Amino acid sequence: MGDDAEPRAADLPLITTGISQLDEFLAGGLDPGTLVLLVEPSGAGAEIFAKQFAAGGAHSSVGRSVYVTTEESEQEVVRAFGRFGFPTVPRIVPVSEAYSRRILEKRDASSRAVRERSTKDLLSSDSGDLLQAPIPEDSDFLDELLRPYTTGSPPQRLTIHTLDFFLGLYGVDRVIDTLTAIKAANEQAGGLILMVLTGGSPHRAAAQGLLDRVASCLIELEFHRRGSQFEKFLLVKKVRNKFHGVGVAPYQVNERGFQLDNLNRIL
Repeated sequence: MGDDAEPRAADLPLITTGISQLDEFLAGGLDPGTLVLLVEPSGAGAEIFAKQFAAGGAHSSVGRSVYVTTEESEQEVVRAFGRFGFPTVPRIVPVSEAYSRRILEKRDASSRAVRERSTKDLLSSDSGDLLQAPIPEDSDFLDELLRPYTTGSPPQRLTIHTLDFFLGLYGVDRVIDTLTAIKAANEQAGGLILMVLTGGSPHRAAAQGLLDRVASCLIELEFHRRGSQFEKFLLVKKVRNKFHGVGVAPYQVNERGFQLDNLNRIL
């Protein structure tokens, strides 16, 4: 084998999750090419986990971490990184802002079209004609997720918070097809991907089984009310090609971010 041969996946260093206690349980981190699915009930703190994950590779991958947010503005994300002391190194892609602009542009275009029509035209036209006014082209947000992998510039670390937006907009089959393509490309690139699926979505039950099969690593957050307190647990339910199985640990979110306590292996 020549000196310029491609390194085997087994020879590549593990990649940090950004959460030191989780890295320790995983014997140093995750294999390059891993796609992680994080499932949470709404309000369990996945948005903090996701930001900590996105910042995890700060020292080794400046500029190559991408944080896709479908729920927050870019300013909100930047403030959160600062509040918890995470390095603001990811390139932030605020899909929710782009989607809002698209809706406003459509409404504005339709309103202008109505205003520019004379009263006579309006009275003589059926309502369907008004829908033919020029409207800005829709951006395909799923294609935007895939494009870096097809153009040869994949991120070293991609965080998607959350999948619920894409499932609602495009449906389960289209999202699964796109994520399967991204997964294959990421395995070749040796990067790390985190996808978050939250509770309360009507699409969750239909999608989760399929997403479980796409994911290389499955983590779930859950919390239970005990009197006036909530007990929160992180469950590692699947880690492909790891010999030590799954585990569970209580966790909390404090000023340092997402913190685990005594993660115990089950198998």
